[in-house]
Amino acid sequence: MHFCNAFDRLNNPCLTEVSDQRHVCSVHKDFYEPTKWFKRFILGTRAYSFSSGAKIQAVYKRGIVDGFVKITQSHFKDLEDCGKPIIDLVDYYLLCCNQPGVDPLWSNSLFMATVKCILDMHSSSIYELVSIHRSLLDRFVNPLFNCLRSFDSIMLYVLYGLIMSDKNNSSTANLNIDNPNASIIQYIKDHPKFKSEFIWMSSHYESKLLSLLNNSPAEENSLRGKIKTFVESFPALRIAHRESYSRSFLEKKNEIILLAWHPSRALDWCLDTDELKELKSRWNLSLVSQ
Repeated sequence: MHFCNAFDRLNNPCLTEVSDQRHVCSVHKDFYEPTKWFKRFILGTRAYSFSSGAKIQAVYKRGIVDGFVKITQSHFKDLEDCGKPIIDLVDYYLLCCNQPGVDPLWSNSLFMATVKCILDMHSSSIYELVSIHRSLLDRFVNPLFNCLRSFDSIMLYVLYGLIMSDKNNSSTANLNIDNPNASIIQYIKDHPKFKSEFIWMSSHYESKLLSLLNNSPAEENSLRGKIKTFVESFPALRIAHRESYSRSFLEKKNEIILLAWHPSRALDWCLDTDELKELKSRWNLSLVSQ
């Protein structure tokens, strides 16, 4: 039994039965039509925010995260032009970034507003709370770092965005931007893709960012300086990671060699099928390869 995926005027789930789990009933056939959805939920009074009530959260999760409303680049353009302050649209933008196929860089304005929020999470006025509740930072970074873009591209766009958001080097975020307890740099280091993908490759995004960082001087303990130090550490991190991997492999090397060159396997590897059959028949070696 399946129920309609739409919601009524009070944001309660519609309980009309439908034939498929992805369907809506005849009353709500236009519920997820993009233009109507945009007017009803973005321009209307039921706009989404991180602090929205459970009912609104459920409506938006079904529409955006479950993919009933297809998010496109033009949808982000409509957001920019809707007349609402960009900062008020960040939570909805991040929700959209959770939909498969959405590129956070479809909207530079919303992306940079999000990066500014990430920077603010490191400021002295709020960082103590962030260090206790990392989810305050994660809610901004998780949708960006788990999108369709390659890890290296989104990582370096975010780092560059942080620098651009602090052009005057006046932010107090530089005190915490690389804090090992909770920070964007530590988040990147801990991300599974940093260890499984990025550390094994050289990225042209990395070269571009390093070139931009080298264009102007930066104090070592400034935000720009700490990001530069982090980016410059990539080659050494790669070498250390590969050496560590090689050492762990060497521990298994002798065991692999013994197994690989055991006589029971050498016959199967070194003789063709006819020779092996003849040898087994002549020497009664039917059990050799077992």
